[in-house]
Amino acid sequence: ADGGSGTGRAPEQTRPEDKARWALPVDYALGPDFCRSVDELEGVSRERVLLVAMWILVGRPVTDDHPLRSSKAGGAPAVTRVEDGVEWVCRRAPLQQSSPSARRLSYWRSFSGQIELSRVTLHDDLTP
Repeated sequence: ADGGSGTGRAPEQTRPEDKARWALPVDYALGPDFCRSVDELEGVSRERVLLVAMWILVGRPVTDDHPLRSSKAGGAPAVTRVEDGVEWVCRRAPLQQSSPSARRLSYWRSFSGQIELSRVTLHDDLTP
């Protein structure tokens, strides 16, 4: 029994005493391509996308999360945008590892900590 997760193991849960520490923020957003990218998703489970998205939203660390670079060059600057005077940095959180086709969750983080989930994409796709 896997608790319905489809992974062969029990789903991860937050203990009651951790719910205040890992609370879902009230000011996060879904970008215009997020739901479509999840609907069209292949090669990784929706459960994995939702788990990583929740970690990002509540501020839990995601291994190998990093800024999206504007090109494949190692020293390329991070992809940013300015909206209503607020600067945002695009970041990538891995959903899979060790493959050019590994899926990534792209999201925007403002310097004040607000999050906008952008889309699920392939590792080599540099579009935010």
